[in-house]
Amino acid sequence: MELNETLKATYRAAAENLQGSARRKFMAGIVQSLGSGGQTYCARELGWDPKTMRKGRQELESGLEFADRPSNPGRKRVEERLPNLIKDLKQILDGQSQTDATFQSQRLYTRLSVREVRIQLIDRYRYTEQELPNDEVLRQRINDLGYHLKTVKKNQPKKKIAETDAIFARLIQEHEDAREDESVLRLSMDAKAAVNIGPFSRHGKSRITVKAADHDFQPEAKITPFGIYLPDYGECFLYMASSKVTSDFIVDCLTSFWETIRSRFPKVTTLLINSDNGPEAHSRRTQLMRRLTDFADQQQLTIQLAYYPPYHSKYNPVERVWGGLEQHWNGSLLDSIDAVLAFAQSFTWRSKQPVVTLVERIYESGVKLSQKAMAQLEQRFDRLSGLEKWFVTISPIPT
Repeated sequence: MELNETLKATYRAAAENLQGSARRKFMAGIVQSLGSGGQTYCARELGWDPKTMRKGRQELESGLEFADRPSNPGRKRVEERLPNLIKDLKQILDGQSQTDATFQSQRLYTRLSVREVRIQLIDRYRYTEQELPNDEVLRQRINDLGYHLKTVKKNQPKKKIAETDAIFARLIQEHEDAREDESVLRLSMDAKAAVNIGPFSRHGKSRITVKAADHDFQPEAKITPFGIYLPDYGECFLYMASSKVTSDFIVDCLTSFWETIRSRFPKVTTLLINSDNGPEAHSRRTQLMRRLTDFADQQQLTIQLAYYPPYHSKYNPVERVWGGLEQHWNGSLLDSIDAVLAFAQSFTWRSKQPVVTLVERIYESGVKLSQKAMAQLEQRFDRLSGLEKWFVTISPIPT
């Protein structure tokens, strides 16, 4: 017996509308009506499962019904039991994870073990040991979020100062406070290594043939990208410097950035600035601190400087942008300033394109204040006791 297309559609719809034993018996009845070879025919033409049809035939012949399994068997996934777990994991790991130091990938490497993550979940977010999943499940969720452990190296000297753990603990607290306070805007800023302009290989891969010079001769020019990144918004502002990155350049970029976005953040009265403690940006740099103080007074903003400890600059969120940018333009020739700008403008980070600005002004290096002038200026600063170099607050003089 052959079924026409109308009957096939009718039988499929009827089977889909039935459940459990009634569905199986219906399918078995159709098979019996087709006679010999009916089960093979229904499996091929109607897409029915042979096991289900055999089970229905047994129910018809015995008059007994098999018990159906519950519709949602097994334990719930940890995300269903603990809906805030993934968000809390991100908040713990994000501030203590660094980008790939070579910028050859966008991987993040965390300094925390699974055991330490479990302890912080209990201490900071009031989870109990009983409700948290085992270490293997936590490890899987951490890996799924894109955080990885670094390979252990033999005889690797520890580059860590005594204050490192205290600095990270304070950074975590300040980031959480900023996230909950709409009057505080957190930003991350830093400069990338200078880019040589010329027909030089960037060691990337391309789908088209790109020929580079067989030797890296003297570059035609150099461009230094400087980035200001908003970690909570995924927005990036890139300033391409044709001169050295000095304290004056940094504050000029900060001023341009704030004038661009200030209308979007009318409630913001404080800028929390994450940076590394590099030579042009550390809190003892006299010209930088003078310019930041002037900026605070002019804009009537409180400036909170929060630095990452030495040898941990790759934990600064803006460094992750540099990894993405390197992957974007590697494999191409950056043989002109226009090419650098074009690649930077076509780059996307967190599905957003950066605001790219070319800064052609030449900045003079070596500008600094006298010891007497710096001593007077120091009275304006509120340095955190015990971590004076790493956490500084500059309050504006009210107009």
